[in-house]
Amino acid sequence: MARLREREFKDHYGEPPTPRTKYASCRNGKRLETELVRAAGQESWEAGFIEAAFEIGSRLSLLFNPRFDSLWKRVGKPPGPWA
Repeated sequence: MARLREREFKDHYGEPPTPRTKYASCRNGKRLETELVRAAGQESWEAGFIEAAFEIGSRLSLLFNPRFDSLWKRVGKPPGPWA
C-alpha cells in the first residue's frame, strides 16, 4: 500500500531528483548534468569529474566543492535534498 501511495505522489508531483545508483535516469538529472558539462567545457577536467559523479550517483555532494562554484553561478544551483 505504501509503495502505491508513493507512486501516486511521484506521478502527481514528479520524481524528486534524489541521488541513486543511476541518477542520470532521473528526469531532471540528465539535463542538469548536460548543463554543467556545457558550462565546464566538454573537454575539461571538470566535465569528466561531473560525468563521473553522475555515473556514481551516490556522491553528488562532491559537485558542491568550491572548485565548481563558477559553474553553479552559470547554471544555477538546483533545490534538492543533495544540496
